Amino acid sequence: MVYLPDWTRLRNRPNDPTYRQKNLILAAASNAGIPVIDVLVELRSRPSAATAYYNYPGSHFNKEGYRVVAEYVLREIDALASSKLKSTRQELRDELR
Repeated sequence: MVYLPDWTRLRNRPNDPTYRQKNLILAAASNAGIPVIDVLVELRSRPSAATAYYNYPGSHFNKEGYRVVAEYVLREIDALASSKLKSTRQELRDELR
C-alpha cells in the first residue's frame, strides 16, 4: 500500500480531520499484514515539498511531485522485494539444514 499524504499533512495542520486518519489507516494495513510505503517520509525530507510538488495549496501533486513520488515508490518496492527475497532465501537455507 502506498500512503500519499495530502497537502495539509505537509503543512503540519493537526486540527484538520484528515490529519488524524493516517495512524488509523497505517494500523489497519499493518494488522492485515500489508506492507506500507509512506511517501510522507520522502516528502518531509524535502523542505519545500508543500509548495514545490503541489499545483496549489490543497490540490493534487504537480508534474514534479508525481515524479518524486514515483521514483520513491519504485525505490521502496525494490527494497521490499529485495528484503522479501533475502527472507525467502534464509527460509530455504533453514529448511535444508
